[in-house]
Amino acid sequence: MGSVLRELAEPAVELGRILLALRRPLEAARFNQIAIDWFGEVPAAYLNMGICYYYAENPAAALPCFERARQLNQVSGSLASGSPGSSPSERAQRRRADRLSPARRRETP
Repeated sequence: MGSVLRELAEPAVELGRILLALRRPLEAARFNQIAIDWFGEVPAAYLNMGICYYYAENPAAALPCFERARQLNQVSGSLASGSPGSSPSERAQRRRADRLSPARRRETP
């Protein structure tokens, strides 16, 4: 069932990615929220929404999104690196989230 929801949410998440590439992070975050509202808790939507808030210079809003994406990943394993069925783009998203995570940035000198 999770993969079906992920596939249904993909167009809204993809529109969010396009808006982020156009440097419209708050509008992009709204599309990720739509994906979550309509199709349930999709890890990629939370991850992308966190990235949007990060680029909108709102780390207080970004951090809970990153944390929720990580929690959902631990349950589903859908974005976990090397997990069965994870695509290269999903692994790249996870690496990007790890790199952009505010907690991770504080650890790096």
